[in-house]
Amino acid sequence: MRFASVFFVFVLFPLTAFSQETDIPCKDVAEVGRSVMMVRQSGVPIEKAMGLVLNGLKEQSPEHQKMLEPVYRKIVTLAYQEQQYSTNRDRIDATDKFVKSIFNRCARRLPRS
Repeated sequence: MRFASVFFVFVLFPLTAFSQETDIPCKDVAEVGRSVMMVRQSGVPIEKAMGLVLNGLKEQSPEHQKMLEPVYRKIVTLAYQEQQYSTNRDRIDATDKFVKSIFNRCARRLPRS
């Protein structure tokens, strides 16, 4: 239960920014990636991580759910394709690298203003 509470704080807190915006802020998407990768590095099964992420989307409007669900599914899938490490230093490095990767993927897809 404690795990779920911590996970929702990491995942849902950044999502509040989506309620007033039509574009997906890449830093918020990257923070979701950070949360998912931390869970992945902790050894949580992919099914549980996916369930927590999708359950967190229920707090969003239907429009945002439709927009974010495929993005979050992809983030979970990508995180679980990465190696799980045994040392804290390697876990932190893998998480940081993953966050940068998610941010860069997001930034490449957003329209330039």
